[in-house]
Amino acid sequence: HRAAALLARLAREEVPGAHPDQWIGVRALSTEAPLWEPGATVTLSPSRLESVSTCALRWALEEAGGRPGQSGEQSLGTLLHEVAAAVPDGDAERLRQELDRLWPRLGLAEGWIGAAQRRRAEKMLDHLGRYLRAGHEVAAVEQEFRVDLGGVVLRGAVDRLERVGTDDDGVALVRVVDLKTGRTAATQAQTERHAQLGAYQAAI
Repeated sequence: HRAAALLARLAREEVPGAHPDQWIGVRALSTEAPLWEPGATVTLSPSRLESVSTCALRWALEEAGGRPGQSGEQSLGTLLHEVAAAVPDGDAERLRQELDRLWPRLGLAEGWIGAAQRRRAEKMLDHLGRYLRAGHEVAAVEQEFRVDLGGVVLRGAVDRLERVGTDDDGVALVRVVDLKTGRTAATQAQTERHAQLGAYQAAI
């Protein structure tokens, strides 16, 4: 009774969420309409395909705006992708200069956390530089694409495309490079069934 009386007082004072009419599960559904009308085209990003197959409800909610802000890990990954796109030949000095230029964007405070992230970024940049300087012929960086698969449109951008030769008919062969900055590398089995890489194959 004391709790109910206190709740009633909060409702009289118009404290948001106190009145039962505002409780989740009490109010009527705002709509029962489908997220997409029958026959509508759904746009998918290759990077979000894993979310669709893991939990379609979560993907739908996030596409409707229920997405958390970027974490520090995601921000660092985004920054390193920008560095790679700006210096596709992997010149070590230019890579470091680009990292220096973009680093303040992360907004990390001075201290051991910022220093640790910087060391991690520089280590990843060294790995990236070695790959980029290996002599691969660059066809494009951040190559945007849009592919209509009938009811679903794949739309996104490939981190990097490299020319690897031509087939017997003279058609150019390319390698799709998807740069990953996570702490755990995918296994061979995971790579073979990787939804994002499959989307790039469909786009090619």
